[in-house]
Amino acid sequence: VWAISNRGLCYGLLGFYKEAIQDFSKAIELKTERSSSFACRGIAYLALNQTDNANTDIEYAIELARQKYNENPDYCRNTFNLALYYLAKGDIEQAKCFYRDPLNRGVSVDLIREAVRDLTYFLTVFPGHQAAQMFKQGLEKRIKGQEND
Repeated sequence: VWAISNRGLCYGLLGFYKEAIQDFSKAIELKTERSSSFACRGIAYLALNQTDNANTDIEYAIELARQKYNENPDYCRNTFNLALYYLAKGDIEQAKCFYRDPLNRGVSVDLIREAVRDLTYFLTVFPGHQAAQMFKQGLEKRIKGQEND
């Protein structure tokens, strides 16, 4: 599943969204409870302006990640994922809340770097997305602040 999902991610970064959708669909067939596969497929659908499919996948990704969050709010990787999913949905306020939550919990620099990487991927698909740029800059500033401590 990991290899197929990563190939789908590579396809998406190269702008081959139909191929990305095929890989994410295969990953979903193999492991149906992985929120990131639904979110990535939803983002690929968004890139193709297939908003109904995109919304369905992103909503389901949010549902899966919310279940994990309710079970374990200290699992900050999931919380950052949830923030990204809300960003993809266009709910900037919810995204802001879920980006702040791990930071308030004192998340590690490594996890912040992963969140920045995810935003970098998102910005590759949607380079003009102002909220994503803002969140990325804020997280990068936080990394620099922690590294200087």
